[in-house]
Amino acid sequence: MTFAGHDLQMIRLLVVKDWQVYQKQLAGYLAGLLLALSLIGTGRTWSFNAGGLLLLVLLVSTGFFAIGHIVVNERKESTLPFVMSLPVTALDVFIAKLIAGLLIYLVPFLVVLSTTILLVLATSLPDGLLVYAMLVYFFMFLSYCVALCVAIAVESEGWNIFIQMALMTMLSPFMIWAGSLQSIATNVRTNHIVWSPEVLSVFGGEVLVTALALAVTCWFHTRKASVLQSS
Repeated sequence: MTFAGHDLQMIRLLVVKDWQVYQKQLAGYLAGLLLALSLIGTGRTWSFNAGGLLLLVLLVSTGFFAIGHIVVNERKESTLPFVMSLPVTALDVFIAKLIAGLLIYLVPFLVVLSTTILLVLATSLPDGLLVYAMLVYFFMFLSYCVALCVAIAVESEGWNIFIQMALMTMLSPFMIWAGSLQSIATNVRTNHIVWSPEVLSVFGGEVLVTALALAVTCWFHTRKASVLQSS
């Protein structure tokens, strides 16, 4: 089956291949994330801090290890000639990698997102924490999307490691900055959920940067005549 010149069946098979490569590791990360969320849900200071730290580490690791398995390792193991033997274009391969990468990360991301909402609203945790958590989570999703796009577009392993490390380093300053926003700093320890204009503008910026990264990478691949063309 084709659509707009793309072999949808072949794209689906490439996505399934990447999913199968990473599913065991993903199950392990999910177990760790659920443990972290259970620690957060107790409401005790020590367990909340330990669970929060574990959650952030695992959510970052889940994404960057996924990129390593489905993009970087494929280049290191020289499986590109096999891909080239298939009836696919450079854009087909990009679409498959992008869909696989997003699906793999969205599974733990949505589990964490939905469970956090449930914990905040159903336990003694302050409801105001929810807005701050959403800002941090979506920044992490933005970081993953940027890292995934760079990994797909840039073949240099060194540059990929540099970008991932830079994005990881930016998480802590972002958390400090987001926590200093007036509406968050005022309400994070209360039961008031306040979606202020400044918070919504940050959300809008995160969505815009994520969409821009995906659009630029897609545009880059529409200009490649071959999967083997240098990046």
